[in-house]
Amino acid sequence: MCVNPISKAAKREVLIAPILLEICDKTQIPLNIEYPINVSEQLKESFDYYISSSNSLLVVEAKQSDLSRGFTQLA
Repeated sequence: MCVNPISKAAKREVLIAPILLEICDKTQIPLNIEYPINVSEQLKESFDYYISSSNSLLVVEAKQSDLSRGFTQLA
């Protein structure tokens, strides 16, 4: 691949989205992008990608290369 995605948005668009789109195409399950959640006033955010079917769920969150910042955000 001739692309060097640096930002989180670039990683989502270049590396992650094509794979998830292919999976959703094969399984005929919709892909939700920037899916909002609101558990409480303190816990509200958007998932980068959210795939849900009747018996399973997949959440994908793209992270920058700084894993310590990314892990803190996920926690």
